[in-house]
Amino acid sequence: MRAAAAHAEGLAASLALLPPRTRWQVIGEALDIADMLRLEVPGAVVSKNRALRFSGERVFRTAESRAYQETASWQARAAMRGREPLAGRLAAVLVVRVPDLRRGLDLDNASKAPLDGFRGIVYRDDRQIDVLVVRRIVAPGQPATLLAAVEEIG
Repeated sequence: MRAAAAHAEGLAASLALLPPRTRWQVIGEALDIADMLRLEVPGAVVSKNRALRFSGERVFRTAESRAYQETASWQARAAMRGREPLAGRLAAVLVVRVPDLRRGLDLDNASKAPLDGFRGIVYRDDRQIDVLVVRRIVAPGQPATLLAAVEEIG
């Protein structure tokens, strides 16, 4: 398990320097998995810190949060191409690309919205994920986006 986590961390660190098409080739070659699920969710990731609002005793999700999670779900459906959700133990690599650091983003909360959006589509439940690597890449002049790769590891 530690070897898989170290391998995934090294892979995430190298992704920032590659153009999108090459990026996915490297992921597939590095992990030696041809059918690894890869997807991209355009737009700035919505942190779960910003996803909830309180009104008295009521708690509700913001429209921004709902829209981002729905976008993640649609991208996941497109990537799955009608296949059943993955059923085994999983490793996931999330690379959050931002144009600058002006808007603070708490990475542990940034992973929750896309992972929730993938639930029931890419995998049955996010409790299947045993290895999770989340990396922020600052890419000036590039649009904000999330790159995700998910694979079964057992």
